[in-house]
Amino acid sequence: MERRCVRPHALAKRNRSPAKRRGKGTRELWRPAVNVFATELGLPSGDLKQCWQIICDGHTRTIDLPNANGKHFVQLAGIGLDAQAVKETSVAFKRSFGPLSYLISAAQIASRPPPQLVIESKDTKTMEGSFVLIGNGRLYGGPFPFFKRALIDDGLLDVVVFKRIGYLDIIRYLQEVIFSSSISMPELDYFQTKRLRVSSEHEVPVEVDGELIGICPVEFRVRERGLRVLAPG
Repeated sequence: MERRCVRPHALAKRNRSPAKRRGKGTRELWRPAVNVFATELGLPSGDLKQCWQIICDGHTRTIDLPNANGKHFVQLAGIGLDAQAVKETSVAFKRSFGPLSYLISAAQIASRPPPQLVIESKDTKTMEGSFVLIGNGRLYGGPFPFFKRALIDDGLLDVVVFKRIGYLDIIRYLQEVIFSSSISMPELDYFQTKRLRVSSEHEVPVEVDGELIGICPVEFRVRERGLRVLAPG
């Protein structure tokens, strides 16, 4: 059967009416949003024609598929600060301030004492921390290569543990990691693993790809090359 590819402007025209009719409970797909995973795959940002051509070409690649307590994600997960910011940022606040809303929430959280987390993995010693980030790919918070050794198809999770330090120090170190070529700060631990567990005596929230999935304890696993996605050739 001959494959037929609809032009982007025709697709937009078809979808115009349903988009206008969407209710308050419908996810607003037409709103501009930062898509870290698309950037990780090398998809052209803001170019609908080029993205549609990639779909038409049908080129695929296989990437790793991590999960947290059975909940799959593709890019990253966080336990502590960023998950707390997601939890405390309302929909109305996000609509008003966009991505800036999370930074405002994080600034409000920064004055509180951070939680105590226990991180366990066969690939490193058991350690304690205040904040944990887990990456499937390299990027975090936009086009920033945060997980320095990460590959999206290497069968490993990249883990950054912020040791028992306050939220203000965590925010400062986040900035330093983003703009550094390696992670060498003594207050941070960086390792790779196929599986880890994070627990706490407190109710610490967990997020994956920006969505809350519950609280600690949480166990992370990864299925090597478990997901096929469309990507540039």
